[in-house]
Amino acid sequence: MKSFIALLKKRETYIGIGAALLFQLIFFTVWLTAYDGVYERSEQLSIAIVNEDPLQGKELTTLLKKNIPFQIETGENTDQALKKLDKRELDMVIYIPKDFSQTLMSDEKAQLIYYINQANPSLSKQMMEATSKEITVTINQKLAQLKYTTLKEEIAKTLTQSPNPELAIQISENILDEVNPLSLADPITGKVVQTNAKEGFHVTMIPLMVVLASFIGAMVMSQYLQVTATQLITQFGKWTLFLSRQFLNVIVAISLSFLTIGLLIIFNIELEEGLLAVCLFQSVLFFSFLTLSQLFVILFGNSGMVFNIIATATQLVASGAIVPRSMLSSFYQKLGDFLPATYGVNGYFSLIYGGGQLLHDSMRLLLLIGTFICITVVGILFKKNYQIDSSI
Repeated sequence: MKSFIALLKKRETYIGIGAALLFQLIFFTVWLTAYDGVYERSEQLSIAIVNEDPLQGKELTTLLKKNIPFQIETGENTDQALKKLDKRELDMVIYIPKDFSQTLMSDEKAQLIYYINQANPSLSKQMMEATSKEITVTINQKLAQLKYTTLKEEIAKTLTQSPNPELAIQISENILDEVNPLSLADPITGKVVQTNAKEGFHVTMIPLMVVLASFIGAMVMSQYLQVTATQLITQFGKWTLFLSRQFLNVIVAISLSFLTIGLLIIFNIELEEGLLAVCLFQSVLFFSFLTLSQLFVILFGNSGMVFNIIATATQLVASGAIVPRSMLSSFYQKLGDFLPATYGVNGYFSLIYGGGQLLHDSMRLLLLIGTFICITVVGILFKKNYQIDSSI
């Protein structure tokens, strides 16, 4: 009992309890507000329709626009649409072949082709695959109804030429009773082409896992480096410590990238980019997390941990690793533009699956690094008392 009371007398005990409570409060608040109304915003997903059929292609495109609850793009050729899909600017491309109408008129099954980029969050891929099936069923129902109507009109024409109209009407009614639109064979089939495909569900979790592990590691490292810097502040100047800290951050970031590559190789994860590209990108990503997490603890001391917890929850949501960013509210979409995890997730989708804009994501990370360091420098410059409480 004495030991229990002794624990309660220590300030660090309440800091730990408070941290546990804050994690719950912050994650509940951020995640539930961010994911509220996600399915209602599914209309923000984008699909391109590429039509090469000169006969009925326009009518089919119009039909698709009426039945697809997403943003629709038209007017692009196949290469343009697939390039945008590869850059993850589109969620799916629907391709209408040039012989689509001719195949239908020859009583053969025509084919609609759906291109779905696998280098996307699982939710987006699942929704696109479900949509492709629904589109195929809808078009088949429309075409079956059209065939039924045509059959009915042809029978009506035949009746006018019959010597016994009453008997012909009775026969035609019996035929129409037996034949209904749903019993007619499906005139089209849907083919799903998965671009940048990889086998194994575990591969889809790599962007989220690497980003989460990297930021948590950076956050803990920054917290302890701040304690060390506080203990050394009387021996060295604050700028000397700051520069030494950045040098150490660079060394750790580069070293960690080799560990990341080693783990990817051990677990047989195939990469679409070379090892050097993975090494450089992971180094830049981890360094960006270090500059962000150290910003809060340098400027606010141990209280900066609260901001790092908020940054953890926010980055997991806004990065697009779990739910496509286009399905988030505009607030979280814009917030994600200023957080490293967004470009970390995009970058790892490119490294693992291919496609994307790896160079663009790397440059944005470098820009964020420069921004975070500048803010930290200004904060240190105006901070009157750089030495803070060294307790965790």
